[in-house]
Amino acid sequence: MRLWNMTLAALVVFATMPAHADAVFCAGQNLANEWQRGHAAFDSGDHPKALSILRPLAENGFAPAQWLMGRMVIGGQGTAQDDEMGLLWLRLARRGEMPGINGDIRALESRLPMDKIIAVQERADGWRPNLSPTCQPGSIPVQLSVVPALMGQRERLYDWWMRLVENAHHSQVDAGPYLRSVDSVNFTDSVDVNAAIARTPQGNMLVVSAALAEMPAAKAISLLMPAARELVNDRMVRMTAPPPPVETYKGIVLRGYAGRENQPFFDTMRRTMDMLPRLPPHLRNQIAGVHEVRYMPSLKYSVFSPLTVYKTTYIEDKKATGGGYLAFTRDPVTVSSVDALGALLGPAIAKANANLSTAALNCRISAGLLDAAKSLDWDETTQAPYRRHLQSEKCKV
Repeated sequence: MRLWNMTLAALVVFATMPAHADAVFCAGQNLANEWQRGHAAFDSGDHPKALSILRPLAENGFAPAQWLMGRMVIGGQGTAQDDEMGLLWLRLARRGEMPGINGDIRALESRLPMDKIIAVQERADGWRPNLSPTCQPGSIPVQLSVVPALMGQRERLYDWWMRLVENAHHSQVDAGPYLRSVDSVNFTDSVDVNAAIARTPQGNMLVVSAALAEMPAAKAISLLMPAARELVNDRMVRMTAPPPPVETYKGIVLRGYAGRENQPFFDTMRRTMDMLPRLPPHLRNQIAGVHEVRYMPSLKYSVFSPLTVYKTTYIEDKKATGGGYLAFTRDPVTVSSVDALGALLGPAIAKANANLSTAALNCRISAGLLDAAKSLDWDETTQAPYRRHLQSEKCKV
């Protein structure tokens, strides 16, 4: 996919979305402030205050507030204990792209009879957000950009976005708070995706196909919302989470991800780096160019660089150790040792051979991973995919 390179080449401008008189909900920085205020009340043990702040946000369709409401109702914190109502809030939060919530839902459903679970699902299916008064949205700064191919359509696309978001709640109530809280949008001429999330060192941005501007507003909003929800939810969860853990193992900095379970990532990386001394010298030398690995759990609607290898990519960042880092996006709970090593070694080879064509680079990576498999005495089944690729592409390495 070519979205990443086009995003980096974009021209960036700033626009401000005015408040709308009939749109009384939290959005943008006000939504962030209310979410932080409600979460802080929860953390301090003032559950009645937390409920009073978070309930309107949850009723507006804001998934992080629905998730925390569910936790409080299940625990009887500030309100009567009610597993069924708690499950309803959790299911609504999952529908709203709340990350990492499946475990909570499974644990709760394991202690409820099936007829209760079915009844909750029916309530969830019929639930609709309400535009309940919470706080005035105020002015919302949004960073808008276009790829070079769309420079001639820039003003039209910017105007379309502002009008769409201003009136989004008329088509879909919870679209108002979410779309008004997206702080960075890049328009692309790609037809590969309607809306997706691009990770950059400056933060995550929403990548939007210019083709959506030709669609009816309701359809465009329905295509935008999944990625927009995930983008905003991820930011809000990280905002209230403790700082991610950091450790140095065998000279490489390992950095977790705020708001997620990080221990499996650290365990996987330690096991993988324990294999490195057994690799051939030329591979160890290329790994030596990697100084930092960051856990960046894959977002459902994210897009990555064309050089993404094994769901890992090297990102240049002057603030990072060594001027850049590997972004590890695999699920560390389920990733195999073979794939974990590939996730570390593949991008390191790509970084060391960035001058090669894509085909030549893929050949170099397959050759390197085959050398690693041999040195680690992995069986022929593990080595076979690399051999097949080298033969099918007639690689000369």
